[in-house]
Order: sequence, then C-alpha cells, then structure tokens
Amino acid sequence: MMKTVFDLTIDNPTLIQGKQLNNLFILSTFFYNACLKRGNFFKLSPEDIPYDKINYKGKTIKINFKKLNLGIKYAIIKRLRMSVLALSKLKKQGFKVGKIKPKNKISSVPLSGYPVYFGLDRAGKLLKIKDVGEFKVNGIEKIPYDFEVCFAVLKKTSNRYSLKVLMQKKSEISTTYQKNKLFKNSLIFQ
Repeated sequence: MMKTVFDLTIDNPTLIQGKQLNNLFILSTFFYNACLKRGNFFKLSPEDIPYDKINYKGKTIKINFKKLNLGIKYAIIKRLRMSVLALSKLKKQGFKVGKIKPKNKISSVPLSGYPVYFGLDRAGKLLKIKDVGEFKVNGIEKIPYDFEVCFAVLKKTSNRYSLKVLMQKKSEISTTYQKNKLFKNSLIFQ
C-alpha cells in the first residue's frame, strides 16, 4: 500500500481566519482536557461532553463545544485511546509510565471525517473545515489526482499553520475495502 504524506501550508490567513484557527486550537485543548477529566476513553463519546466548566482567575466559566465538529472530537478521543494503549504496552514491557496529563495548549488538531467534516478543494486551493471556515492553502497542486485523503493533521507553529495530509492511491483504497470491508464507502478526492 503506497501511502504518502503531503505538507500543505495555510496561505496568509486574514485576521478573522487567524482568530477562527486560534479558537479551533483553544477549543480542542479544552475538549482534550475535558475528556481527561471524564476518563474511560474507550466508552467515551463526543456527545457525552457537550460543555465543560473551568476556573479562570477565580471565576467559573462554561465552555460550549458546539463549535467543535464531531470529526475533530472523535479524532481527539481516538488520540487519547491510542495514547492509553501505547502506555499500557510500555508498562507491560517493564517501563515506568505515568498518567496522561492535561495540556496548556495543543499544537496539532487531528482532522477526520473527510469529506463531511473537512474537505480539500483543488480548484479553489481551499481547506474547508466544518463549523470553522475556509482557508487558502499552498501545495495542493503537488497532490496527484489518483490519490485520496485518509487522514489529516492541522499544525500550529508560532504564527504559521500547516496541514499534513496522509493519502493513498484510489485503487489501493478500493482493494483494501474489498479485502477488509473497512470503509463503508470510498473517499473521493476532487
């Protein structure tokens, strides 16, 4: 199976787009920490956490997660599950491991659920994230037409946003589907 990672950059977001992306990272951090509070990630569903209450400068603030789409919520929960599995594997191998700790900020947000929760528009050179907005991206022209999206991660470094997209050839996705019945329907990249 030929899988390839393509690195795209978000092209000079406007002030409003910068706030939208920043809010996405802040909400993702709060959602990650809210999931940690609940524990038992293997029975956790995004619908179980509609909001969270935090203390900020002596005041209790209610944070609503409605603006964070389900694809991102599921991906964050999956990331926590994978972390628990990795830690338990290390523990079985004799390594000393601790608990997963809350984060002050998240520098990468997983995007899943293509094309429902996020999409790439080759013609307009756009990244579209449901409930967040549309963003111009550079590097989309490097992606061959016979590749389809598997997964993506939005990364933030200082004042720059980038998108790492894991893709594989269309024929290999349909072969995987035939063998494993893994996907309900094939993903289409346009």
